[in-house]
Amino acid sequence: MKNNLDLRGELLGYIDMDCPRCNRYRVEKYENGELSCEKCEWNITLQKYEPWEWEDGEDKQ
Repeated sequence: MKNNLDLRGELLGYIDMDCPRCNRYRVEKYENGELSCEKCEWNITLQKYEPWEWEDGEDKQ
């Protein structure tokens, strides 16, 4: 079973950037290139709130 964060790939770490939504210095970069704020869960790349959740359609184990 995967969650929506697994689909982004490996977390590469923090980048030198403030979140445009909450202004905190907690922006993370993922293997697929997406940027996301660890604190407010704003996906900067997709411009949407993206809380951690299980993805539908995956086998639950």
